[in-house]
Amino acid sequence: MRQKLFLIMMGMVLIAGCGGKVVKPDGLAEKDWLDGTSKRYSNLQYVVGTGQSYGLDSAKDRARADVAKVFEVAVEEQSRDNMEFLSDASGDNLVQRITRDTTLKTSKILRGVEIADTWHDKKQGQYHALAVLHRGRTARTLRQEIAQLDQATNIHINKAKSTNDKLIKLTHGQAAFTIQMERAGLQRTLQVVDNSGNGVRPRWNLAQLSTDFRQQMERVKIEAVVAEQPVGFKQMVTGALGATGFQVQSGQTPDFILTTSLELGSPTLREGWYWIDGRMELLLSTPDGRVRGSKRWSIKASATQKSAASKRAMDKAGSILKSELKGTILGFAE
Repeated sequence: MRQKLFLIMMGMVLIAGCGGKVVKPDGLAEKDWLDGTSKRYSNLQYVVGTGQSYGLDSAKDRARADVAKVFEVAVEEQSRDNMEFLSDASGDNLVQRITRDTTLKTSKILRGVEIADTWHDKKQGQYHALAVLHRGRTARTLRQEIAQLDQATNIHINKAKSTNDKLIKLTHGQAAFTIQMERAGLQRTLQVVDNSGNGVRPRWNLAQLSTDFRQQMERVKIEAVVAEQPVGFKQMVTGALGATGFQVQSGQTPDFILTTSLELGSPTLREGWYWIDGRMELLLSTPDGRVRGSKRWSIKASATQKSAASKRAMDKAGSILKSELKGTILGFAE
């Protein structure tokens, strides 16, 4: 009886000494991150992600991907914001390029993700992995990137102010706007890792840069000189030019003259298909005859009927003008 009472009392002492803490089997007391939080890798200091799989490498990859998801959302949100500033076809292409560049820079930053811990659940046969990204180090890297973009923006804005050449002024204005769109993406990423959520306040207003650029474009007067053939090509060129945002000039002294031609060969029947080969040429010059630039595109189209092949060739030329005319003209600034 005394022995039994002694054992009961000792058990009570042991329980009191443990303070009610339940020690998980297989050392899981140290794997608090399995429950979603970690004292060692707190959310204040780290962006954390977890992953599980039946393979260790796969579990690690999923943990890294869990961290990356947070940044992917930030980049996607900024891409949608950028589309509010650019809605035409060339704007689509520009947003895609900026999103791609921002994604590459974010991917570079995510190389700092480390696998901090792993655990093998022998009962379930699965591996668990914890991935962490240090907020402080990542924020410093992002601030350096943003500072470099701001410096480049300032250079372009000063160059735009110092020139009287309307085309050169436009290219620097567009460069400043494009760089700040990319900067906005990095700012979103920085706000993810910056505990304050503030990041680095932008020096320039993106909406104002967009407005300034559009107004500068509207001041550039371009006259379109286009051959009457093929039928409908002249309207196609003037329509595409008007959509760029430049002022289509006619009958008065323009800033530039855009001479465009389209030559299409006769449809050739090959293996049941009518093929058309052609070329479209564009030349931008000043009223005094100084050439600012030229470009040529190959046009190829095919169809089972002659009329359809001709229409597809014209459609191909129209598509090129719609997507590339604005960028091509701005590219002649050099």
